[in-house]
Amino acid sequence: MNAKKYAVLITAVILSIAVFSASVTGISDGEKDQIEWFGASTLKGITSICPTVHLFKLQEMKDIFLTQEELQTQVELALRRAGVNVTERDAIGRARAEAATLAVVVSIQQIKYSDEEYLYLTGVLVELQQDVSLARDPKIATNTRTWPLIAVPEPMIAERAQLRELVKRRIEMDMNTFLNDYLAANPKEPAIPKTLNPEKKEESLENTTQISPP
Repeated sequence: MNAKKYAVLITAVILSIAVFSASVTGISDGEKDQIEWFGASTLKGITSICPTVHLFKLQEMKDIFLTQEELQTQVELALRRAGVNVTERDAIGRARAEAATLAVVVSIQQIKYSDEEYLYLTGVLVELQQDVSLARDPKIATNTRTWPLIAVPEPMIAERAQLRELVKRRIEMDMNTFLNDYLAANPKEPAIPKTLNPEKKEESLENTTQISPP
């Protein structure tokens, strides 16, 4: 194996380690900047999210065993497990109009580094899109990205055997980042513990057979 191939593989390993070792704590830096600059989170008040996944890869990449449907399921499950209301992609009418769109875009390209061997360059972008109107003229409306504040997908390089796990792990991390920000902007009310009705409690005590001490 020549020096060029070693360099490419080393880069792939470093990028993979960076992805798998990263952790998410608290809200993201972009969310902090958003709140500081504009005084509020654009995620506040969203009651439902419609996730849409787009996977772009060449036809000859069928042996990667990574499908758009599989990634769609992964994203929907992450939202549901976090207690977020999910609007189906084929929803119509008011339900679809009121839901923000969470777009997950995955692109994969082949990099040939020998006569018969390839590496794969991939990028994952997770962003929330909402219908907005202009402050100078509310009658002018459009749809745009409102989260994250700055969207720059990080390129990753992997061998074919690592690619599927790498992409799914990257989506998992980005979804964790989004959900942390979303739940921080939309905290759930704590559950109120059930208490006994005082009257029922007294009635229960009255009906209890009293045993006199010997």
